[in-house]
Amino acid sequence: MRVCHLRGQAEYWKKNSLRGFFNKDNEINYNSNHILFLNKVITYWDRNLNISYFRFRKLIRDIVIKNIKSFNYFDYILYNNDECKDFLKNNLNNIVFYQQDDDDIITSLPQHLVPGINIFKFAQLSPKPYGKFLQKFKYDLREEYYVRPHYSRYLHRRHGLDTNHIIINNSNNTIDLIKEKIWQKSHIWYDRTFFKHNIPIFFQKDSFSLHIIHLSSMTSWRNGEKRQLLTEEFFIKCVTAYIKRLQFLYHKNIIPLEMYQSYTDLIDL
Repeated sequence: MRVCHLRGQAEYWKKNSLRGFFNKDNEINYNSNHILFLNKVITYWDRNLNISYFRFRKLIRDIVIKNIKSFNYFDYILYNNDECKDFLKNNLNNIVFYQQDDDDIITSLPQHLVPGINIFKFAQLSPKPYGKFLQKFKYDLREEYYVRPHYSRYLHRRHGLDTNHIIINNSNNTIDLIKEKIWQKSHIWYDRTFFKHNIPIFFQKDSFSLHIIHLSSMTSWRNGEKRQLLTEEFFIKCVTAYIKRLQFLYHKNIIPLEMYQSYTDLIDL
């Protein structure tokens, strides 16, 4: 049984608020100053762009769901954390389990899964160019086995694994996904979950998903800008530069047409 879990709170886009927006494991990284800054980003967004922030998140989410379904690979799609928790209570055995954020896309069918943790090459798209992302990512598209030593030092983590390039083949039921509360894990916390156990790990030779640094990513804004320097004028400059770069990447057939069109509808260039 193949299962895809879209990480996040149920219908968060209807709340028009950051309350309950982040996964439980992520909340410790967002203090009151971060929230104030991110609310400023949303205010700038809603005041200057043609599509409100939370409506845009929902548009991208719908495109992602359509993308997942188009591969006809997963038997079940769990659309939020609560659905995942309830599902696993009754369907824990013989499961192939995959988690991702609701703004990343699948690019191909994963092949040759073996029991245990299947680590695929990590593919990331960073249209840039705003804030520290100019220094953090040297290329628009990179594909590699992913280790983040800078995160490891900060969070005392042994490895830097993201969920969206890992598939758990639990056909031999070696991992207690209920005990690990897998439904509330943020996308960068898998190493804390699995490397403390003696679970087989396999490195696959290909990638099957694309992690996109979206303009609507709260983590990107929080990490990418010096908060005190983000004026409304500079926000618009960031958005414009991002979308212009995205146009170039679209013509290289990297992102879906609908996703590209959603961005071009945001602002009149």
